[in-house]
Amino acid sequence: MEILSLFSGENDDRNAIVAIHPGAGGTESTDWASMLFEMYKRWVTEENYQIEIVDL
Repeated sequence: MEILSLFSGENDDRNAIVAIHPGAGGTESTDWASMLFEMYKRWVTEENYQIEIVDL
């Protein structure tokens, strides 16, 4: 119920595009981007949203 109240705006039923890019930092940066991607992917699945991965 609380999450529904957060998404009550005019455009909140629209799609979102999320881009995750590792910055400067080599392996650590790439690992962090990978962990962030997995975190979002898991959250989307748990919340029963749809996900479409366009590019890896």
